[in-house]
Amino acid sequence: MNQRLSEWYHRKNPDPDPEVQARRLFLASLVNKSVMTGTTFSRVSYDMPGSYQRYARARAFRDAEDRAAQEIADNIQTRLASFFSSGT
Repeated sequence: MNQRLSEWYHRKNPDPDPEVQARRLFLASLVNKSVMTGTTFSRVSYDMPGSYQRYARARAFRDAEDRAAQEIADNIQTRLASFFSSGT
């Protein structure tokens, strides 16, 4: 990836406009950079219906997975919003 980025930035016929070159350098500096690292998890529960309700059990499990994924996404979104609003 770095070689492709270098070839893109230092192409054979660079743009003579310095503003375009500066924008290109800025975009090149953003590639493969992480703004923060961390871990998150979610614990959700679901009811196990009777043994004869196979599809209800599968749907309850899927709904629990969806709730957990949404909770994790909200957590990540909140952390990123906090990071960018603090200006660090």
